[in-house]
Amino acid sequence: MAGHQSVAQINATGETRRGRQVDDRVEAFLRDVLALEGENSIDVRRGVRHRLAGCEKLFRDAEPDEELKEKAAHSCRALCRARVLEEIPRHKRTQTAEHLKLVLDIVNLRMRLAQAIHG
Repeated sequence: MAGHQSVAQINATGETRRGRQVDDRVEAFLRDVLALEGENSIDVRRGVRHRLAGCEKLFRDAEPDEELKEKAAHSCRALCRARVLEEIPRHKRTQTAEHLKLVLDIVNLRMRLAQAIHG
């Protein structure tokens, strides 16, 4: 896709949308996981995990305090989850909504796993 930037190429911005701050890293995550629609479920799961890990790395790298890097990754997961949740109603009763529900399940699993590991 021309002009498309992957999660690894995006930084945070201060733009707002509907009263909330837009983070280009999270928007890139959403675009990237939407692009996985139509792939088989194994590739979707692998792709979502890969893109979420890339987004988490961007958040960690942007956090200068070593002790807060895991909190930054947690914020990334929470923001990505919230953005997917926000998008699902926009695609009500479509294959895209079903795809986003799968993405949400994968993000939720990653959040539970991180919670179990990091407490």
